[in-house]
Amino acid sequence: MADIISFETGLKTYMLNDKCEVSFNPGDINFLRQLYSVAEELDKRQEEFRAEAQKREDGKRLFVLAQEADKDMREIIDGLFGKPVCADLFGNLSVFAVGDGFPLWANLLYAIVDKMDDSLLAEKQRAQTRIRKYSEKYKRT
Repeated sequence: MADIISFETGLKTYMLNDKCEVSFNPGDINFLRQLYSVAEELDKRQEEFRAEAQKREDGKRLFVLAQEADKDMREIIDGLFGKPVCADLFGNLSVFAVGDGFPLWANLLYAIVDKMDDSLLAEKQRAQTRIRKYSEKYKRT
């Protein structure tokens, strides 16, 4: 049997609005890249919806268009986390409904970016402590 080496991956689990859990490494540049890519895509989708909404005079068709846009945007957000989160997080609210001045999807993504920023600062401090520890340990030998 092979020896097992275990190490920290930085994967953390977070509760979103007391409704669902997601896991990611807040120091993972690939996750941050995906997050920004999702933000750009959602912003693009919302702008496309606004442009279409301005062209339409048929209110009924506008509601259908809004429902389709919301469905697409939810799939993008769910894809970021690799599991469905939108149904629990937003319920029947549209992801582009406004809360605190921003669309709900933006509030979610900005909250995650803020958590990543805070976590990166804490990790940097932990890294400096570990580096000092190993530097001192091997400087003596």
